[in-house]
Amino acid sequence: MRSSPPETRMELNLYECLQVSPRAEPDVIQAAYRALARAHHPDLSAGVDAQQRMCKLNAAYEVLSNPRRRAQYDASRARPVRAQTGKRAGRLRSPGNKLGRGPVSLVEHDTASPIAPIMLVLVITGLLTGVMLAFWFIFDSL
Repeated sequence: MRSSPPETRMELNLYECLQVSPRAEPDVIQAAYRALARAHHPDLSAGVDAQQRMCKLNAAYEVLSNPRRRAQYDASRARPVRAQTGKRAGRLRSPGNKLGRGPVSLVEHDTASPIAPIMLVLVITGLLTGVMLAFWFIFDSL
């Protein structure tokens, strides 16, 4: 049984083919592949498209089970394709960059935890208290 050529392999969504999330762990991908292979194997399934379905499953598992190939596949899915849309992909802008030039920020910078300022106030208060106690002990002993 041969898998489909690489051109066909990239056209279909491999995660949908194996019915898993793009964030699925490797053991989840393997379990999904095994379950689907048992259900759609041409020797066990009476479906007319069992051979074609099994080729797609094999191709999807071949890519998603290999960490390097999976990373390449994920990168190719995330990249906007100019040829498919016929338009130029829109530019992402960082929050302070009005022109859309320069480094792209995918993470918001104002999402800092509110605990950090509170901890800073507590540390400063503790230091000031310590300094005041030190002066009190020094001047009390005179």
